[in-house]
Amino acid sequence: MKNTGMILLALVLVLALVGCQSKDYDNYLEAVERTDQVQSGVREMEIGYGLQVDEAKMEGVDIELFKAMNNIELTLTETFDKEAGRTKFDIFTVFGGIGIDSQVVASSDRVTVEIPLLGKYVYLNPKELSMDEEVLSGAVVYQLDEDTLKSIDKAYRESFGEEDVFRGENTVMDTPDGLVKATKYEVRISDPALRKFAKEALSALGQDENIDAYLSSNETPLKKEELMSAIEKVIDTTKLMEFEIIHYLDHDGYVIDRRLSLVASLENEESFITGFRFDMHMTLGKIGDAVSIEFPDVDEKDMIPLENLEEELPKLLESFDKE
Repeated sequence: MKNTGMILLALVLVLALVGCQSKDYDNYLEAVERTDQVQSGVREMEIGYGLQVDEAKMEGVDIELFKAMNNIELTLTETFDKEAGRTKFDIFTVFGGIGIDSQVVASSDRVTVEIPLLGKYVYLNPKELSMDEEVLSGAVVYQLDEDTLKSIDKAYRESFGEEDVFRGENTVMDTPDGLVKATKYEVRISDPALRKFAKEALSALGQDENIDAYLSSNETPLKKEELMSAIEKVIDTTKLMEFEIIHYLDHDGYVIDRRLSLVASLENEESFITGFRFDMHMTLGKIGDAVSIEFPDVDEKDMIPLENLEEELPKLLESFDKE
């Protein structure tokens, strides 16, 4: 399920707005393009995710542990300055009823990662990392090929047209920048179009050499063909019960608020997972403003060499277990 959650976009719209014009579609696409070009600012993303299960089929699975680890909530605040080449992620994760803080600060030649619960940091030089070290550390965000991302983005935009973008009411939103006038837009994508998009995205991922390298680097190498086939089966057997995509555009034509929610059931007799929910709320503020991104001042005693991280991780898990 971990490998499929972000591409299961076989969705059904349940909330429709009245009235649609080609101008709404053009305004929406222009706003998305303009927002993609923002050079600095602060994004905040809240994500909730949970699985529904059939306990009768969970033979051999620790049900209590599964329940504790289910229903994950993540808050991620990204401060970015593309011109300076720096990004900071402040991360707060809740799972098993426990909240964990972490931080990642990155530039083109340096990454500092705070290891949750240990109170330690790992320093990485992306230019010196080998593939094996990236996989070992688990601290470097895995990068897809730019052509892959472009292919997925193209497939997504082709999954809806003029008749699928609806302009809603004007409103005033309370944002970190203060009260802002905004206009609501809803994107409506048909179930067949969403399934088609999901399979095209899967195809693009399957052609990415980085995916091949990642799968082959696992201790037990995964066979890409088997994984892709399993994911496609999940796409085919997913039935969406609820689906909603809403964007709010400010008066300058930027997307300052994005919301996505879905609830789905899985029609697969072989799996104990019967459904899942996914909610995302992302805001964008401080657009174009000067932002401060500094690497943390860390004592040498609080740094963990990359080669020692693997032996330190059991301590992290032991600390979590005691909680």
